[in-house]
Amino acid sequence: MLAEMQRLWHLFYRAAHQVMRVARFFGVNPRGAFVAVWQGRNILILKTTYQAFFTLPGGMASYREEPLANALREVAEEVGLTLRTEDLVLVTDSPHQARLNREHLSLFEVHLPAALALKTDPKEIAWAGFVPQNDPRIERMWSPFRAYVQAATHAA
Repeated sequence: MLAEMQRLWHLFYRAAHQVMRVARFFGVNPRGAFVAVWQGRNILILKTTYQAFFTLPGGMASYREEPLANALREVAEEVGLTLRTEDLVLVTDSPHQARLNREHLSLFEVHLPAALALKTDPKEIAWAGFVPQNDPRIERMWSPFRAYVQAATHAA
C-alpha cells in the first residue's frame, strides 16, 4: 500500500512538472529560487522523482513569494534543513533562458560549519547527498547549476 501511494505521488509530481512546462510555453514566466548548500568542499545535490537531471534544493515560488522566502521554504520542504535568512548569500538573481522558456532564477548559497542530517521528502526527492565538487553526478546537473559548481571549483 505504501509503495502504491509513493508511485501515485511520483506520478503527480511528474504530471505537475509537465503542466508547468506547457504553461511556460504559453508565456507563463515563473520565478524560482535555489540554494547551494556547502559543507566544506562538498555540495548538496539532489535528484527529484520527476526530472532526469540532478539539481540543487529549490523550486518555483508560490504566488507573490519573495525569492529569499522561496529558497528557505524549498530547502526545508525538500531536505529538512531549517536555515535562517541571514545564513543565505545571494549569488545571482537573473532571467534565464531554458529551452523555449524564460524563467527568473535566484541562486543563494550557504556554507554550513558541520554536517547536518537530511530529511528528504520521498514523494518529491529520490536521492539527496553531499558530494565533492568533482563527483560525476555534477556533470548530470542542470546546466546553470553545473556551471556554478564548476566555477566554484576553479575559484577554490
